[in-house]
Amino acid sequence: MCRFVTVVAIGFIWLLCLDSARGELPVLEPFVESLKQELQTQIGDSQVVVSVRLVGKGGWPWAVHEALASEITAALRADKVDAITAASDHRIESLAESKLEFAAADAKRIKSVDRSLLVTGSLQTTVSPPQLKLAVWNAESGAVQWSKDVEVPADVMKLEANVPELNRKVVAFCRENIDKKVADGICATLAGEALAAAGAKRSGVYTWGRELDDREPILPGDILQLELIEMKSPGFSRKFHHHTVVVEESRPDALVILQQNVRPKGQIVQRDTWPLVAFKRGYLVAYRPWMGSSSLPPVSPRRRTPSTIVKKGQAIDLLHTLNPRLDSVKGIWFLEEGNLRPNRDTWARLQVPLEPPDKYTLRLKVKRLVGSNTFGVGLVVGGRQTMVAFDAYDAPVSGLHLVDGKTCKNNPTTYKGTVLPIDKVVNLRIQVTPESVTGEADGKPIISWKGNASRLGQDEKYAMPHTDWLFLASWNSHLAISEFLLDDDSAGGKQTK
Repeated sequence: MCRFVTVVAIGFIWLLCLDSARGELPVLEPFVESLKQELQTQIGDSQVVVSVRLVGKGGWPWAVHEALASEITAALRADKVDAITAASDHRIESLAESKLEFAAADAKRIKSVDRSLLVTGSLQTTVSPPQLKLAVWNAESGAVQWSKDVEVPADVMKLEANVPELNRKVVAFCRENIDKKVADGICATLAGEALAAAGAKRSGVYTWGRELDDREPILPGDILQLELIEMKSPGFSRKFHHHTVVVEESRPDALVILQQNVRPKGQIVQRDTWPLVAFKRGYLVAYRPWMGSSSLPPVSPRRRTPSTIVKKGQAIDLLHTLNPRLDSVKGIWFLEEGNLRPNRDTWARLQVPLEPPDKYTLRLKVKRLVGSNTFGVGLVVGGRQTMVAFDAYDAPVSGLHLVDGKTCKNNPTTYKGTVLPIDKVVNLRIQVTPESVTGEADGKPIISWKGNASRLGQDEKYAMPHTDWLFLASWNSHLAISEFLLDDDSAGGKQTK
């Protein structure tokens, strides 16, 4: 989770990704495959970062260099090379921003992410045909250990030629239904029906396919999930609190989208053109229609290291220690008016980039806005990650999830009854020691457990990349978390009531 792109004040960040067993771009993919063997010979079993720049003064109608980076990464990973794009790690995501040739300092930067080789591509588009200079750099020495100049036929880099077949089918479905109402007329229904018609699948309520990385270009047929988006430019203004659209056309200066359940035509499919300069603020995640799994690693979370701790009095203010853009594992998590909120999704989760002490107390203020299912608070108990689930299974039941392999609806900690009713702020307090967990809601005891931490487990559907960090989770529910504090109750720490 995303996670998402935050658009603030001055611009918009392109996105894109891959969807088949290797890459997905029909013309770029075979071009990259023709180069892969030589690259693999130089890489061996090293861990690598891939970055491609558009160098010099020349431009291109779409971010083909970022598409190349993703295709190269996907091709290498499909053959068991441990490769990531620079954009996938927040510590080095700016590597591709420059239009200068790569240098030794760029290669040495990847030591900060524990990678030994940097695979670079310098794409020059002012010559005919365009030229791509591939290189493999040693991160320790900053030296080039291999390079090759390759001609790239201009036809290979055309946007229209690289639209995946599933994307084409999604666009075709939406176009066929312009000026018609699709099913119940809701915005998300258009995307869902288009995916079904294309034979693609989704993996959540608002997870429309493969989450796309921040720097890759949006393609026709991609699906955009918007939260709190504001757009404004001369003669143009749009606001969407929560909205889903399908991209029909991707231009250098605008996106043409297809949508329903908006003005002026209401619940029928209609077209709109969004200037890129109009995006001012909000949260946007783009998804690529898919049928299976990708060889690329998940985009979210982007954070790989613990966060800088923010204090509130003697407590740690977890709400401001985390960053939703970096820490979302699944679903869109965002801040609105000081509240942390997830959009509705299945198995949505957000890592809290902090390893807690052995003994600690969590204090949360939570308000349920929509839905009646799980809100989860991930704990670390005696070195074991587990979760307290509130109002799970639509039962509602609460409790530790899991104990002795049993879920919260059938173990010694099971509590029956609603804990988080709609539109009420509830004060949750969870106290943890290496051998115990207790929890209460508005002062009422909900959970009490003592035992060996080895009995506790973590549901694989809520699996986290960092098993020694805290986390939050939700299932098809929309909540507002206005406070999230940690008190250190270990030796020297002071327990807070």
